Amino acid sequence: MGVVADFDTSDLRTLFPGRPNPSSMNDLVPAVLGPVVIGAVSVLVYWDARRVGVVWPPVWALLMFVTGMLGLGLFLFVPSIPLPGLLVILLIGPIFYAFERDDTRHSGEPADPHTLADAGTTHERSAPGESDREPENGTADSSDGPNGRSGAGGTDEISQEQVDSDEYAERR
Repeated sequence: MGVVADFDTSDLRTLFPGRPNPSSMNDLVPAVLGPVVIGAVSVLVYWDARRVGVVWPPVWALLMFVTGMLGLGLFLFVPSIPLPGLLVILLIGPIFYAFERDDTRHSGEPADPHTLADAGTTHERSAPGESDREPENGTADSSDGPNGRSGAGGTDEISQEQVDSDEYAERR
């Protein structure tokens, strides 16, 4: 009858060595749905990269597709692959894309080593009328410790002055 009639499940054991029953749903579902899901995620990455303005959207979509298919292929054909290594291969594409996406969205902002991203500056967070200045007479309040702060502070603390990031960059 031909090749199809002569094919039985024992032939699958040569394709999936080490698997107890290669024709089970454990191999069939990822083999069928895996490429569909990976392709959909790649299309989504391409769409998002164009929307956000990431450079080379086709390359990022291709990276997602290649790392996803490589991980799926290793899962299906190399049963002894360690799970942490497989996860690294699967996640390397999305992680690199997330870094590139974040860099694209925030690349126009100057770097400020004294604040976290999207946290604003100290001056933006202070309430209106508040001041970071010392009292006009130059002495600290009687309830303040030796370093000018309330509480039991030691003299070994170093006070830090506010530095504008542009001014700091010019000094270097």
